[in-house]
Amino acid sequence: MKNLILSIIILSALAFGCKKKTEGTTTGYSFEINTSKQIDEANLILTKINDSRCTSSAFCIGPSSTQTYFKLKSGNTEQEIILCKGDCGTIGATAKLKINGVNYVIKLIEVSFREENTAQTVKVELTRF
Repeated sequence: MKNLILSIIILSALAFGCKKKTEGTTTGYSFEINTSKQIDEANLILTKINDSRCTSSAFCIGPSSTQTYFKLKSGNTEQEIILCKGDCGTIGATAKLKINGVNYVIKLIEVSFREENTAQTVKVELTRF
């Protein structure tokens, strides 16, 4: 009986005593080269894409990657952000940002393949905390 009461007290403490993790607000964006998106009072611009992936008709002999280069402009400050998918070494697919005192995480979701007569697009998610 004592064990049952003790178990109920412990389970109640765990259920109501744990603080929930704060979730952020996530927004998806799609970019082409030299396009910008307004984020609060800052502009995020895709400046360059380095894509070493093989097309479906090619024979690849080594690992590949896709690096995307963004410029974040806020007031008089600029910051370069590099996101990468694939064989990237120390560069990751996410980066932490601070815009006007607000914390964000930007995550590279997808980079379209290069095709003739079609602009290459980059999809990212931006989470505000």
